[in-house]
Amino acid sequence: MRTKDLEILEYKKVIQLIAERAQTSLGKERAEQMAPTNKLDVAIRLQQETKEAKAILNTKGPISFGGIRDIRAPLHRANIQGVLNEEELLNISSTLRGTRLLINFFQDYWKNHAKLVQADKTALYPYYEQLQAHPQLEKDIDACIDDNGQVKDTASTILLQIRRQIHTVRSRARQKLEDIIRNSNHQKMLQDLIITTRNDRYVIPVKQEYRGVFGGIVHDQSSSGATLFIEPQAVVALNNQQRELEVKEKNEVDRILKELTDKVAVYAQEIITNINNLMELDFVFARAIYANDRRGVFPKLNDKGIINAIKVRHPLLPDKEVVPVDISLGKEYRSIVITGPNTGGKTVTLKTVGLLSLLVSSGVQPTTEEECEFSIFDGVYADVGDEQSIEQSLSTFSGHMTNIIYILKVATPKSLVLLDELGAGTDPQEGAALAMAILTDLHKQRVTTIATTHYSELKNFAFDMPQMINASVEFDIQSLRPTYRLLIGVPGKSNALAIARRLGLSDRHIKLAEGFLSREQQDVNALLDDLEEQRRGLEQEKKKIKAQVQELEEERSLLEKEFEKFAIEKDKKIKQLEQRAKVEVAKAKQAAEDMINELREMQKQQSTAVKDHLLIEKKKQLEGLDELNLGSKDANDNAALRAKQLVKLELGDEVQVKSLRQKGNILKKVSDTEYLVQVGIMKVTLKRDDLEKIKGKPIVQSKQIVRLQKEHENVKMELDLRGKTIDEAIYEIEQYIDKVILAGLHEVSIIHGKGTGALRAGVQDYLKHHPRVKATRFGAANEGGMGVTVITLC
Repeated sequence: MRTKDLEILEYKKVIQLIAERAQTSLGKERAEQMAPTNKLDVAIRLQQETKEAKAILNTKGPISFGGIRDIRAPLHRANIQGVLNEEELLNISSTLRGTRLLINFFQDYWKNHAKLVQADKTALYPYYEQLQAHPQLEKDIDACIDDNGQVKDTASTILLQIRRQIHTVRSRARQKLEDIIRNSNHQKMLQDLIITTRNDRYVIPVKQEYRGVFGGIVHDQSSSGATLFIEPQAVVALNNQQRELEVKEKNEVDRILKELTDKVAVYAQEIITNINNLMELDFVFARAIYANDRRGVFPKLNDKGIINAIKVRHPLLPDKEVVPVDISLGKEYRSIVITGPNTGGKTVTLKTVGLLSLLVSSGVQPTTEEECEFSIFDGVYADVGDEQSIEQSLSTFSGHMTNIIYILKVATPKSLVLLDELGAGTDPQEGAALAMAILTDLHKQRVTTIATTHYSELKNFAFDMPQMINASVEFDIQSLRPTYRLLIGVPGKSNALAIARRLGLSDRHIKLAEGFLSREQQDVNALLDDLEEQRRGLEQEKKKIKAQVQELEEERSLLEKEFEKFAIEKDKKIKQLEQRAKVEVAKAKQAAEDMINELREMQKQQSTAVKDHLLIEKKKQLEGLDELNLGSKDANDNAALRAKQLVKLELGDEVQVKSLRQKGNILKKVSDTEYLVQVGIMKVTLKRDDLEKIKGKPIVQSKQIVRLQKEHENVKMELDLRGKTIDEAIYEIEQYIDKVILAGLHEVSIIHGKGTGALRAGVQDYLKHHPRVKATRFGAANEGGMGVTVITLC
């Protein structure tokens, strides 16, 4: 693709928007290298990558590339046996940690969220498959380098001993100097009662006239010469000893860094492979985030020049400022000639089609409202805008012609050509003739073409050419403004006379102007008026049908509400019948008990025996009355109870939890006899018998439940506050703790880093007084150390 065409269609502006959504410098670098492909299979793979990344974001939540750095240069130096410094090793450790966490992220996703798709069949799997964790190398570096990029005392036994000795010698030297400045005899000889350093050695400020009292070495003097900074003889030996120890310390640090560098060199090539794949993954997810932000749609792709998209939006224009258009090209017709007034949206339509064609071939989802189809072209060539060039002494017309001549030479049947105001800038008759010649040539080569023009001659030309169609941008005569709607199959009118009439030009002048129009022009205008009237009639019919559909939808909704009301009343009636049945059964049981007792009394008093087994049998029959649903008593009651048994519970249904005496909502059917229910902030699994349906599925409430459920499932175990002010951090902690509590989590981490310690102190002070925080602690070595506060919630 020509750089010129990419600039004309503002392709690089979209690149910048995608780069801004990358999380690492690697991803930004890769995004800035984005370029359209002319290979269908490559474009399909890129689009599949974006689709899968978007599905992961929408299912599992945000992905983090935190900690990943561009360490290619240090890895190269390690490969050629250079020695890495502390900061470079710290960046390598951070990248290894970020890689390990990403590997875990993908493992969890494919284990729990992609059961229907084999992980190794996805477009993202090749990147993930090549990622390798190096936990031992990460552990080795962390054992030697702290979070501030300094070699730890514990990096080696020798280093620990040396640093302890340095501390001891330094303390002794300071003690001797403090004894000197505290001595009352010496204080009058000192300019200030302080200990300072010069050339990394301890000195004291001595007045010039007492320079010989303390002996030792003069390291510096004040600008006036009145003060000398002297290293007294008493500490010279100690300072020399400290300097020797510092040299040993440096040598030991250099040895440790060399040892760590050698370990890095062993895995350098594997880590470089990781970096390349992390760069691609960050770029893919940047495209996915952009697709979510701009409501992109996964397109069907072809290489046959077919474009079919509904409600297409220019990706660089705000939704409030752009009117979506429908584009269909490449099946019944391969060329579109768009006519209409200025500022009507012709050029925007042209650039929208061109830009989206470039973006879909780069793996970026097009901004349309519905499913769409785009073609992959071997080249997208545009002649749009002012081509005037002072340097080349070219007029606007000459500039356009130079560009068009190049396009005619390179365009193929698999190219897309976009020509704005074709033939403009010269004599109208010659311009129209040139435009028709150019379109004829492109049409014969079967080049997919969209052209805009003011020339009415091209309307007739497009009517006569097979596989070429007229289109126009709609203009509202009443308001004298364009509507920016693209009308395929309807040629545009100049509307000059109609606009003049609306602006107040007299009918006499209008009729006089019409008289100067040729008979052919008058016939064309009349035909266009008829077409416009028919189109508006069809629009009115469409609106009526839409209104009728809306009315039917409202009636359906009303019937659903009535049915819901009926179901509630039915349940209420069933409960009443059930209660009445229980009362009747209880009465029958009591009557039977009374009768049995009476028979037993008769047995005692009379000689005729009443068999016990007969009494027991009669009692069992009476006890079974409540299981018969009183069928012999009331057939209607029996039918009502059977209806209750058939009531089903669905997602979003409001239920009464009998055991808890609380109301809740159905979240999920676990099995035929168990349901997951949201009760307040709790999610509990309950038996069907414990649930009593209150009312039907409220659509809005169901969506809220699903949304809350997703939010709770997507709450992270850590909150990263690095780079925030204390006020910003406290606000985010408040929001985060609310989400954590709703999600049922008990222990989470707050990442504030070490830095100056101000953010850490502010965060801990706030957490100390938070009513829902039970306890806090610093993270363990493998959790981030002093840069992380782990909190336990009540």
